[in-house]
Amino acid sequence: MELTCGHCCKVPPPGEKLRTCSGCMSTKFCTTACQRAAWAAGHKLVCKSLRDVHAGAMAQVESIAPGSAKQAMKERADPAYWVDWYERTPGLKFKAMFIAWKHRAEYPIIRVAIHSDRLDEVPEIVVVPKTEWSTGVVRDNSDTAMNAKAHAHFGNQNFGVDKTYLVRLVVTFPNSPKLGLAMGTKFHMMTHVHSSVLTDLTADEFAAEMIRRREDGDGHPTVYVRLTGLRGAAHLNGQEGVRLGRDPNDPERMTIRLDGGREVGVLSKNYEKVHRPKLLKYEFRSLLESESDDDDEFGYDTESE
Repeated sequence: MELTCGHCCKVPPPGEKLRTCSGCMSTKFCTTACQRAAWAAGHKLVCKSLRDVHAGAMAQVESIAPGSAKQAMKERADPAYWVDWYERTPGLKFKAMFIAWKHRAEYPIIRVAIHSDRLDEVPEIVVVPKTEWSTGVVRDNSDTAMNAKAHAHFGNQNFGVDKTYLVRLVVTFPNSPKLGLAMGTKFHMMTHVHSSVLTDLTADEFAAEMIRRREDGDGHPTVYVRLTGLRGAAHLNGQEGVRLGRDPNDPERMTIRLDGGREVGVLSKNYEKVHRPKLLKYEFRSLLESESDDDDEFGYDTESE
């Protein structure tokens, strides 16, 4: 996930890192010039509120965490801890990005409520549209800071509904500092996603497919197959994998990488395609064209048995 500058809404150049405001310890900027510009544009009005939220979290650490637990609590009070957790939680950033893209016309805050830091915990994701956050409803300092952050993010001259979105991480579980963290994030590849995906798939299905593609190497669509009709290795029938290409040791066979990493060479009659969800615009070509491309690329339909 690429976080964006709190002023220009851009990601830093390769090799550069965003700099955290020393006042609020929350908002990040790509350059000193952006930080100064943001200060003049209104960050000075919310910096104290953000600082109070951070200070409150640290005060909780000091009051409720004795001994060695205090260090762990301090780590949890650091926004970087939760950014990393957000990155590592399987599928979470893909779900948030899908939901943000689907509702981008509403200028939403994507609220991710964290009830546990276990990676198998399912965070609650809620869309807070502009019609709600712009009313300025305030329950505590974190709401004041969040509303101001949203106004700054969506009101920035560099903002575009197809470029970035705003995620709010809210830590709510016991024995951890209460924390609210706003992150401006780049949409990445969503501009290449076909519009039908937003209605045909759920956020969970989209995230699962993205994880599958990422694990397969480059995030691009892959030919998935299921083994069938094997006799000498009948125990492999039903297993699924990725078709890699011609077996270099036997041109009549195709190399299949099974789930788990094992590679086997099989004849075309011993596997069938498994259809996965299409995501990207160029994948929505006619079935005939797609099959023709497969034949041209691999030539597997003409092999002898």
